Amino acid sequence: MRALSNEADVEHMMWDAGVTVVYAQELSFEEQRTLFAGARMVIPPHGAGLANLVLAQPAQRVVEVFPVGWFNDCYARLSRNLGIDYEYVVASPAGEGGGVVPLDRFDLLLKEASCTDY
Repeated sequence: MRALSNEADVEHMMWDAGVTVVYAQELSFEEQRTLFAGARMVIPPHGAGLANLVLAQPAQRVVEVFPVGWFNDCYARLSRNLGIDYEYVVASPAGEGGGVVPLDRFDLLLKEASCTDY
């Protein structure tokens, strides 16, 4: 997925909500397995790395981020089959990159997931 124009804003919102930001592609398979096995919430961009959801059995929620013009429900179906609550956000077109994540919707999903206001 191409970088989002407001990726830094998205990451700051996650940090403010107490969500650890990790780049799984920089981890070994063993590190990814350990990371997903302990995850309570997973907020990834759409991509093959979401196959790791099969390792995220304690996870309660997935919030998938789609780039502009792309939607595929394969990980929604996987999440639901694993009993994980699934939500998604679709980026809006904007300049270069994969678009802009609608921060109001993203903020709402983070608050619902954490059940706290931050």
